[in-house]
Amino acid sequence: MLRRIRSEQLQVGMFVARLGGPWINHPFWRAKFLVANEDQVRQIQSAGVQEVWIDILKGRNIPAPDTPEIPGPVPAPESTPDPMDPATVPQPAATLDAEIVRARELLQSGKAVIGSMFADIRMGRALEVNGALLLVDSASRSLSRHGQALLALARLKARGDENYLHAFAVCALMIAVGRTLGLPDDEVRELGLAGLVHDIGKLTLPDTPVHKASERTPDEEEIYRRHPSAGYRILNEARLYSNIPLDVCVHHHERVDGRGFPYGLAGSELSVHARIGAICDAYDSLTSSRPGHQPWSPARAMEYMAVRVDTLFDRRVFKAFTRTVGIYPLGTVLRLRSNRLAVVCAQNEADPLRPKVMAFYSVPQSRPTPTELIDLRHSGETVVAFENAAEWGYSEQQLMEIYAGSA
Repeated sequence: MLRRIRSEQLQVGMFVARLGGPWINHPFWRAKFLVANEDQVRQIQSAGVQEVWIDILKGRNIPAPDTPEIPGPVPAPESTPDPMDPATVPQPAATLDAEIVRARELLQSGKAVIGSMFADIRMGRALEVNGALLLVDSASRSLSRHGQALLALARLKARGDENYLHAFAVCALMIAVGRTLGLPDDEVRELGLAGLVHDIGKLTLPDTPVHKASERTPDEEEIYRRHPSAGYRILNEARLYSNIPLDVCVHHHERVDGRGFPYGLAGSELSVHARIGAICDAYDSLTSSRPGHQPWSPARAMEYMAVRVDTLFDRRVFKAFTRTVGIYPLGTVLRLRSNRLAVVCAQNEADPLRPKVMAFYSVPQSRPTPTELIDLRHSGETVVAFENAAEWGYSEQQLMEIYAGSA
């Protein structure tokens, strides 16, 4: 992927694909090369070269400006919705249980759209994204009606559907986080598309390195790490009108401390879109069942990711992510001071540590109890710990049946 920069922005580690101006004006006989030292940078600049084309797939990218600090909820931009754009038309609010019904239908239709798109790639056909963009618009409308229903439902992945629903879940998360960050509507739409296609390169790889339940061998790991670049090539051939899906596809496994892959980019070298993709992909992977991994509870995944902020994940984007899904995401099982188990059924944006919960189980009596809706802001109850629902014999689907009609 080529990017044009000014010569004064050139840095060691960048891969030069082309230099601006006649070749005779500069001392480099090669058309393409990796900038290995500061002397090369100075030679290019002193030769009067004004523009340089760098390949960000083969070397460092130009540092992107930091994401601005987000002190509180970001108001939606004041603009007149375009009646021809279904993604921007205001949606009436819906209750959680009503939107879960619609979200379930959306996931079923989405599986067919994503499955068809994936099948085309496996058959070597050109990628067609029109259907995917319609799916992104549908997800966006669902999130407008209720901010949590689709996110909660997308965590429920039946065996055999993991790849499709991982793509859809990351799509929904990226849309929601993009909105929290206050990004423009067209950018948020492209983030949604990026979520759908971020792992598309895996479709071109042998099945074993991608889906192996046990630890990969070094050779298998090397093959697995090719999937971002493979995905980039597929998207590049599709000639998308935006670079956001390509950027997220190739960089969603990069980490802010430079320990990611495929290029070991760090910090401000990563765009805000890639940083969003890294967090959303990691969260859904941690909370999903896959070969060799039992799904973690949402709260455990949030705790794991929180202690890796500034090493694996960008701090400012992670703050936006926690505001989006909640410190205790919908469906999280909490142990209360009364020694009851309760499932989170609604967020309290003003006080995220005190959500609304539905108590449903007595720990001392080891049995279910009549459900009770509790707003922890206005109750003597407090959270003692978060629990793994599976250890108490409850599936995510059973928890959803408990909390779906509560808010």
